[in-house]
Order: sequence, then C-alpha cells, then structure tokens
Amino acid sequence: MRKIQVFVLVSTFLVLAVVTFSQTSLNYTNVAYPKYTGGPVTLTVWSWVPNIQDSIDLFEKAYPDIKINLVNVGGAGPTYSKLLSSTTSGAGLPDVTQIEYTFLPQFIDYGTVRDISQWVLQYKDLFPTWAWESVSRGNKVYGIPQDGGALAYFYRKDIFDRYGLTVPKTWNEFEQEAITLHSKDPNVYIADFEENYFMLFAALVWQDGGTMFNYKNGNYYVDFTNPTAMKLINFWGNLINKGVVPADFAWSSDWYNFIAKGNLAAFVSGAWMPTFLTDLAKTSSGEWRVALLPQWNPEEPQNGNVGGSAFCVTTQSKHPEAAALFALWINSEPNSVKDLYADSMLWPVANVFSGEINGLDTPNAFFGGQKIMGVLDQAAQQVKFYFGWLPVMNYVQSEFQTQVVNAASGKQSWEDVLKNMQTKVVSFMKTQGYNNIIVGQ
Repeated sequence: MRKIQVFVLVSTFLVLAVVTFSQTSLNYTNVAYPKYTGGPVTLTVWSWVPNIQDSIDLFEKAYPDIKINLVNVGGAGPTYSKLLSSTTSGAGLPDVTQIEYTFLPQFIDYGTVRDISQWVLQYKDLFPTWAWESVSRGNKVYGIPQDGGALAYFYRKDIFDRYGLTVPKTWNEFEQEAITLHSKDPNVYIADFEENYFMLFAALVWQDGGTMFNYKNGNYYVDFTNPTAMKLINFWGNLINKGVVPADFAWSSDWYNFIAKGNLAAFVSGAWMPTFLTDLAKTSSGEWRVALLPQWNPEEPQNGNVGGSAFCVTTQSKHPEAAALFALWINSEPNSVKDLYADSMLWPVANVFSGEINGLDTPNAFFGGQKIMGVLDQAAQQVKFYFGWLPVMNYVQSEFQTQVVNAASGKQSWEDVLKNMQTKVVSFMKTQGYNNIIVGQ
C-alpha cells in the first residue's frame, strides 16, 4: 500500500445474457439490466449528491430486494478522509462511495475501490468513451460514471451589447475582445484566470487536445512542459500581464461579488454551473447567456471537462455484485438519469441523457429565455478523449496556486509555473512511494 496524502479540500445478481453493444445501434432507453437473484440486502452508500433519494426510490422499486442506506459524510473532503482512514484500518468502508474522477486514481492505488468489470463491462457503451475511460484501467473498471462538466462560456449579453462585443469563436478573437472590453471599461473583464483551480486549467489544455499527465501500462507519465500546456499558460499569462484578465481566487466571497456586480462579464466553467450562477447572480437574472467555448481550430472543435464523479464499489463490500448493479442502474436508467438532472442538479454523462434533452430543454428565464441545455449538450459531445489523473492531485492543486501567484506578482515567468510544477510534483510522488513515473512523455 502506497503512502497517501490527506485531503483538505475540498447478494448476487445474474447477467442473463452478455450483449455486445455498438453506440450506433444501442437503444439507450430499452436496456436489459441484470436480474438480481440474491436474497434481501441493504447497501450503504456514501454520497454528497443533493436530492438523490428519488433516483434511489426508483432503483428500490425496480429491485425490491436491494435497499439503500444513504449516508452524506459531509462533502468530498470529509468523505475522502473517512475513506482513507477506513481503508487503513481495514473496516468501516461503505458498499458504494462517490469519488470524483480527478481523485479516483488515488483510491485505486490505495486499495479502497475494487474492479467491477465482471458485472458492468458489457454496459460500457451506455456512456461516452471518455467517461468510461475515466473509471477504467485497461479492462478493469473501478466505478460507474455519473456526471460531468463540459466546458462552456457563460457571458452577460447586456454588457457585451453595451460595448459592441461579439461572442468569440476562436481564442484569437477572445484575446482581442478582452483587450477591447477592458480598454472601454477598466473595471470589467471578459474572463478570469482562477489561480486556485488547476482542474480548470487542465481542462483548457484538454480542450486544445493536450494533457500534462497520463496513466497507462502501469506507469504515470508526467509532462507539464509539453508544447500545448506551455502555449496555454503563456496565453493566459500574457493576458494577465496586460491587465485585461485578472488572476483571482475562485469560489471566494470576492469572486462571487465580482460576478454579481458585473465586473466579470463572462467566464469559463463546467456544464453544472447554471445552478450555482442562478444563486450568486440573482440581480442580473435574464442577462446571462451560454455559448460554446472559443476554439483553437474551429474546423476540428474539441472540448475539455471539469468536474464529475463516479459511484465506486469498495474493497470491503460483502455484496459487490449488488453494489455494482446499483451503481450502474442509478447512473444510466433513463428516469433515474432525468431525476439526477432535475432534482440533483447534475449534468449526467449517460448517453441516454442526450436523447432526453429536447423534452427537458425549456426556455430558461435566468438566461433570457435561452434554451441552454442544447448548447451544453453540444459542448459535452465535443469532449473527445480522456487521460489518467495523477494520484496526488491535492498536491498538484496546491502547487499550481503557489506558482501562479508567484507569476502573477512578477516573481517568475509564466513558463516557470509549469517547469517548477513538473520538478515538484515528480519529487513529491517519489516521496509517496511512486517509482513508476516516466517524465517528459
């Protein structure tokens, strides 16, 4: 068992027939889920997803011999801390736990979650390839994807109209619009660079077809200084140096006020953002809109993803088959998926959700009557690939913030941000017992 950093952040069923699906022919709304043939069982599930009980009720109706004991440990941080301590002690893990994609590798390496491929692999085409890869290592599957956060551009139409701006289609246009807006009103910005949110920067690199790390064939590949990542850090650093984009601390009271008061005319975030934005920018209701992200190559549009979680079966579960069935069903069955969106405010990644959007996509008053779900679904369809996160993402996030603050204050170059991160992250991984690191590829 490897060392692991402490987080501060944030029965039996029978598969009657193994079916090989193709995404072109699969009817996502008429899936033959496994029949449960075991005796009555109660599964303990740890999750911080709000209002998920409706989906659980649907599952218990479909499988009356499987009951769910839902426990909210207190959010991601407390859940992860308890998962670590229970894994270490050898007792106390639930049957199923929610884990963000970003942190799943850490719990795979630590022995907290188990491979459930024998029960769910044949259902992989119920999910986008990138989402399935987010919970897999080769043919081993360590969870069922639940939700995601394809990147989108949220902007104030009234501010754009006031200053004669158009929504940028390319990042070059974005740069020019950033300069134009700030020259007309030095108190307003077209976007921000969130110094405490490495996962968003990683998603922007992802959108350009790049990644700074990966996992394959038993090794962690680390290359923070690859050309794509360097291009992105220099692009944003140049905008910050010019004073047309601020480096700020996301999810802070100052950031909330910046958005609420109109200092931030637009920003990049995930598909889950509308619910949060509705609450923090009530005074500008009706003025907001959603657009696809600017592209580096409009002829081949791509996107990245920020956020999202999986439901994983733990190594201490005495009912892994039933637990795997629950994780699969609740995150792919059409009615459950619709409830996860409508009640739990998630953006489900199950392929069936895309087919349900027309019926759910009503005019949104906060977004000026825009039907935003179609835009967000198009953004989700532009996510083309996936990569393996490092098992020390809490450290990566902390180091990113330190390095960005130093660059934004002029203490080092923007390229030094990623050069220093590579050195420090590799060194830290080695102190945690990771010797399967390949650098520069």
